This record gives sequence, structure tokens and C-alpha cells, in this order.
Amino acid sequence: MDPLSITASSLAIISAIAKTSATVTKFARSVRDAREDVTATSLQLSELSMVIDLLHNDLGDETRLPEGIRTVSVHIESVLGNCKKILVELDTLVTTFDSRRMQWALSGKSQVVALNSRLDAHTKALQIALDVSTLSVAHFSV
Repeated sequence: MDPLSITASSLAIISAIAKTSATVTKFARSVRDAREDVTATSLQLSELSMVIDLLHNDLGDETRLPEGIRTVSVHIESVLGNCKKILVELDTLVTTFDSRRMQWALSGKSQVVALNSRLDAHTKALQIALDVSTLSVAHFSV
């Protein structure tokens, strides 16, 4: 595995989160009826950003990690890739509904809720991976 893969993926996701957060904020300003709906999205993006930052901090230098953790990093890489796809989809969706405000209430809201749910599941998977890596590193350093 490329030693910089978690670092590169983390930085790409953080960039995508920043872009999507800006899009969501702009949307909330222009579509007042959607503010409550997209607040959950903003919180989800913030939580994901924090988890990824911690992963990057703890696992950024994969060459120093025990073998078991390097194996977990392959799965983390996959989850990060899925997060990136969801973020792109979310950004595109919110941008689309910025110009079609009436359709937001009809279908946009439910689509964003579904994407938030998927993002939440991936965030939880990353949190578990972070906990496992923290415990493993602590175990191997004893």
C-alpha cells in the first residue's frame, strides 16, 4: 500500500467537505425553507471532518504502523473513497436545487436525508476504525 494513501485521501476528503459545506451554506441562505433541513447536513459534514482529521493525525504515516493497522488502513481507504463519492453527489444535488426551489420540498429534502444517512454510516465506520487503531497502537507500544 502506498504510504501516503491515507494522507492523500484525507486531504482530498477535507477539501471536498469544505466545498460541500460552502455549497450547503449558500443554499441555506438562498432557500430559507431548507435551513432546518440542511442544518443536519452541516453537522454531519463537521463530524466527518473531525473524524478524518483524527485519522489523518493518527494514521498518516502508515510506514510506522503495526501490520494489523496497515491492514485496517486498506478498509479505511475504501470508506474514504465512498465518502468522497457521497460528497460529490451531495454538492451536485444541493447546487441543482438552488435554482429549483419548489422541487426542494417535493424531492430534494428526501434525497439529502438519504445522503446524510449514508454519510453518517461511513462516519461511524471511520470512528470505529479510529478506535481500533488507537487501541492497537496503544497495545503494540506497551
